[in-house]
Formats: sequence, structure tokens, C-alpha cells
Amino acid sequence: MDTPNPNAYQVDKLIAYDIEVYPNYFLAGFMDVMGNIWQFTEVQSLLGFLSVASHNGFDIVGFNSARYDDPVTSEWIECPGNKEEHAYQTSCAIINGTKKPWDIKNQLRSIDIMPLLPGQMSLKQIGVRLGHDRLQELPIDPHNFLTEADKAVIKDYNINDLQITWKLIRELKGELELRESMSREYGIDLRSKGDAQIAEAVITAEISKVSTMDNREMKRLAKKNREGGTVTVPLPSWWQEFEVLAAPTSNLRYILDNQYPRFRTPIPLDENGRLLKGALDSTVYLDDSYYQTGMGGLHSVDGNGCHLATDDEFLMDIDVTSYYPYICLTQGAFPRHLDEHFGLVYERIVDRRIAAKKAGDMITANSLKITINSSFGKSSDPYSALYDPQATATITITGQTSLLILIAMLADVGIHTVSANTDGLTAKAPRHLKDILLTVVERWEILTGFNMEYSAYQATYALDVNNYCAIKEDGGVKAKGRFVTPKPGEYDLRHSLSGNVAADAVKAYLTDGTMPEVTVRECTDINRFLLTHAATGDFKCFFGDEHLGKLIRFYKSTRADLPRITKWKPGMDSPDQVPESENCVPAMDLPDTLPSDIDYEWYAEKAEVWLQKITNPKAIGNNQFAYNLSRMGYTPALVPVDPQARRNRSFIAEGTMDFNSLPPGMTMGISTGKKVGVVAAIDTTTGHPLLVYKTAHPFPPSTRKKIENDSNIKILYGANIMFPREMLAPLQEIPDI
Repeated sequence: MDTPNPNAYQVDKLIAYDIEVYPNYFLAGFMDVMGNIWQFTEVQSLLGFLSVASHNGFDIVGFNSARYDDPVTSEWIECPGNKEEHAYQTSCAIINGTKKPWDIKNQLRSIDIMPLLPGQMSLKQIGVRLGHDRLQELPIDPHNFLTEADKAVIKDYNINDLQITWKLIRELKGELELRESMSREYGIDLRSKGDAQIAEAVITAEISKVSTMDNREMKRLAKKNREGGTVTVPLPSWWQEFEVLAAPTSNLRYILDNQYPRFRTPIPLDENGRLLKGALDSTVYLDDSYYQTGMGGLHSVDGNGCHLATDDEFLMDIDVTSYYPYICLTQGAFPRHLDEHFGLVYERIVDRRIAAKKAGDMITANSLKITINSSFGKSSDPYSALYDPQATATITITGQTSLLILIAMLADVGIHTVSANTDGLTAKAPRHLKDILLTVVERWEILTGFNMEYSAYQATYALDVNNYCAIKEDGGVKAKGRFVTPKPGEYDLRHSLSGNVAADAVKAYLTDGTMPEVTVRECTDINRFLLTHAATGDFKCFFGDEHLGKLIRFYKSTRADLPRITKWKPGMDSPDQVPESENCVPAMDLPDTLPSDIDYEWYAEKAEVWLQKITNPKAIGNNQFAYNLSRMGYTPALVPVDPQARRNRSFIAEGTMDFNSLPPGMTMGISTGKKVGVVAAIDTTTGHPLLVYKTAHPFPPSTRKKIENDSNIKILYGANIMFPREMLAPLQEIPDI
């Protein structure tokens, strides 16, 4: 008979659990898939329930249970004296950080689903994103002694949390199935681990099979990777190939020269052994775009606006397949202390995934994808067995440089990159250059060892590089950031609710021309009208005098008699308005029917504002103009077309603004600054500058007036000056007058 695998579980036999802890009260609540509820305040009853559940193949699942519920419950079970007081003290010690949960011997072995989620979220935030009917803060201070009536209130609160936990279990069903499959395969308990934790556990377990190192030894050796306080990134193996390919005055040559110093130059580490903040940051100008690099990868500096593919043009999105994993493999960017063992194990996992995907075994393919894609994050974790900041820097800088090289190669054949982000780019060019694009990309693939995936677009509409809609050739929509909204009946755990119906209206207008007001008024899901706010620190939120809690949700209303929704903390003289909450009604409990006072017009106007920004065609060439101005000593600026409009004197650092995104009524110009002025002699007939001078001292109004009268020209001074591209006058120092 086979020995039961202690790491296996059945996804359809899970029981949600949650505890409530007070100085004189302890409650453990449980809920199964059918909605049955069990609540225990006595040890023997709880132990009996757990024994029966385990005997029948059920596992208990909690949210943050490994770090809180399990150890606190274990202490409650084991304490021979005042169990409630002891559990309360343990709870306080864990929350305050004076006791570590892993130092407590657990009597429970729950599955913790908190690590499976993106980022740090509370159970209340999850409830909001899952559209749970009831958003409830803990109704009684956790340090109070409870009356019998209070205990009934807490029991009801516990049930609400159990219901949210079960909704989350259902939402994470696929993730739980993957972890069950991987736990069985590797004989490791991966049930409560996030993607990066799984990657570390699997890779170190596999390395242990082909070496004499165990996990503890790997962690010990990993600490040595911070010695010296710096790391150095070697040139990629393919560098010389591109050196040979680059013509002397080409964009490719410019990028190679620009990026070369990033290699073989020591990069400092901070006191924790991580790459020093900002050490990988740089700004690169190339072919009418600025690009910024950093720990988060490469991204273009994009303002709002659109790019449309006419009948004679193509707009192509090109993404690198498994970018960071292939940099790791092709450049040997492995943790140094794991030597060739990491590469051997990693390559086997990649090969297994490819084979599984071809065979249609998606459970295996998806489980291995987690390991392949998530190990990179552990290279920067000083507490990980995979820690090596040199591997982090090598993968990051090589990835950024590789993409810049491709952008440069495309620019050299007349193909402009309109946007780029981490592992891909979007290119636009005349249709007759499409075959040339494919040839250039293929050559880049051969030299670097990467593979690309293509997607043709009709248009891209962006607020910035992280918030956009792209309309595919087949009419489908690719959305990012605030334009990501779940389909009806589905949920989005990655994004807060922010009046999603407005984003729905934008996408409907872009795809089929439906007017925003029609989309908004036809919506019947209250969740798509909701906005949220999570108060931090000691802040609490109020609706007038009514206390709402820290996490709130609300909708825009047409009512005129509403009190303010505010946030306040001790020490404040008066509360602040919660952002976007003007004229709103809280929806802590969702109504049974759609409220009659929803301000449909507000949501439609929000969509209209977005549409106005993202459908404004990009002014191609302005970034090149700004770059030229900067090289000549001028400071580029946005200037109102109306000469009577107020000029903005705020300084714009080069590379931080997309000048191709011109707001309505604005054009390009020169910023005068405060200490050094600019004098522009304007032709009164054409309105163009005839001469532009830089001044190192004030230029008296009387002198300006005299020159204007004598020369029949108009002189602008002391404010941002309109400066058309056609008049790129040389910088001169004005003589003393």
C-alpha cells in the first residue's frame, strides 16, 4: 500500500477557518463549501472537530493563518491555565513583533492562502475586490473584555470573515490545484507558498539532489555574495557581435557606447546587501523617445495620447518570450555560490516545461512556469538561498540593454518605437517596412538567443506607459492599469475598485463607438460604480459623524444633502476630505437593488475626460526638438498658444516629460528660469523668433521698449517663450547694454 503523501490535499475538501481573540474570549470558526458553520470556544470540542475533519480527508484553510491563527490557536490549546488570557497575550506579542510565530510549536497544520496573493492585502480589501455584500470592521476593540452580548456580535463578525475567506478559496482554486500537484511531485509542502517561495523551494531541493549542499548550506554561502560591498556586471556574450554590426554614426553605435559603462563598473550595495537604491537608474534618449531604466526594468517616458495605424502603416507589439529566464540561461546569470548546479537544474526545468506544454500537460507546464519565472525575485533577497545581487544586476541590465539595442536597430531602418516596457515594445512604421522589421528582429533573436511574440494593433490609447488600451487587429482589447476591469461575473484581485464603469465606457467607445453615457446607464452592477479608500496609520474614516472604519467604499450620488466623507486622526484640528469622495454615499453594505441616486453623469464625464486625453494624437518629433534644445543649452517647456495665458516657471528635468503629448492649447517653447533669462526677438509678421539670447542679468523694460521701437520687432522676456521647431536659432550670450 502506498504511503499517504502528507503534502497532498483535495481542493474540493477544504474548510475555511478564522479566529477571534479577546482577553476573556477565544473563538475558532469554520465554514465548509456548503456554507455550514461551526464555532468553538472549548478546546475538546475543537480537537474533536479537527480530528473528524482530518479523518474524512478535509484540510483547513486560513488567511494569514501560518503567521497568526495557527500559533495563537496552538497556544490556546496547550495552555494549562487561563487559556483565553494566554491566547490574548500571544496574539498581542505576535502583532507587536515581540514573539515570532515560527518559534511556537503548532498544533494545527492549515493551508495559508495569504502568500498566494499579489502584494499585501487585508481580508477586508479582498472582500471589496470580490464584491462581498458586507464590509465590516472589527466591531469591538480587541483589548476589551467582552460581555455575553458582545460575544454574540463577535460571532456574527467571525461568520462574515469566514464567508470572505471561502470566496477567496474559490477564486484561488486554480492556484491551489497547482500547489497540490507540485507538493505531490516534489514531496515538499508548497501549499502555503507564494510563487517566489515555490521557486526557491523547488530549485534548492533539486540542487540538493545533484550536489552535497542542503538548503542551510546554500543560505550560508549566499551571504558571502555581499562581501566587498559591490557587484560588477560582465558584458553579455553577444556584445562583440553587435559591435561588428554597428555603423559609426548609427543609433546602434550610440546605444552601445551609451550602455558600455554600465557593464564592468562596480555597483554599490546597501547595508542590507541589496543593490543601492537608484544604482541602476539612468535616462536614455533615442529616436524621439526618452527611456528610463531601473530595478523595475526599462520603460519609455510616455504621456497621454494615441497612435493609430492607417491603411499604409502597421502598429506592432513585440514581446520577448520568458525574457528574464532566457537571460539567466544564455548569460549564465546564476547565483555564484551555486555554481553550475543552478544552471543544470534550471535548464532541466525549462526543458520539462517546454515538453509538457507541447504534450498538452498544462498542469505540469503551469507549475514549472511558476518556478522558472519567479526565481529572479529571490536573487535580491538577502535571506534566500538563491541570493546573489550580481545575478540581479546582470539580468536587469542585460535585459534593458538588449531591448535598447533592438529599438536602435529598428530606428536605423526607419521604424520608430512608440512605447517600450520591461520585456517588449510597440513599433510603428509604413507598411512596406514590415518585412524589414521581421528581418531586423530575427537577426536580433539569433544574436541574443531570445524569441519574440507578435501582436498587431489597430491603435494604442494611453494615459501613460502603465495605463493604456490597445485595440488589436481582430478587435480585441489589451488593457493595463486603470483600464483593467473584470468581465461580468468575474473578479480582479490585483486592482482596487475605482469606478470601473468609466473604464468600461472608454473601452466600449474605442471598440464599437458606444457613447460613454449609454454604457454607464446600462450598467446594473453596483460594484462597477464603487470607489474605495484605505486609511493608513491612525486615520479613521467618517460619514459626517458616523464612523466607517479604515477601509471604505462609496459611490457618486446626485443627492444634494450629503455630509462629507472624511478621514481624521488624533492631533488633527479638522478632518481631511477622502480623495474622490465629494458628494458620495458610503456602501459598506451593498444594497439589494441599484441605488436610484447614482450620479451616472459623473462616471460618464470621467470616461469623457479620459477619452479626451488618450485620443489626442501624439505630436511626433517634439521629443527630438526638446532634446536638441537641451543640447544647445535651452530648457524645453510647454507654453500656452495664447500669449495672454499664464506661463509656468516650474523646471522640467530632461527625460521626465513626453513632449509628444501636447495638452490642448499648448505648444513647445523655452523656459526662462528665474536666474538666467531669455530674450526672444519675435517677427511681428510671422510670430517666429528671429534671434534668441541667453541673459545672465535682468534685461530692463526700458531697454526692451527702445529696441522694439527702433527695430520694429516684439521682444519677449521673463516668461516661457513659444519656440517653433522651424526656428532652432543658435544660443548667443547677449552683450551688455
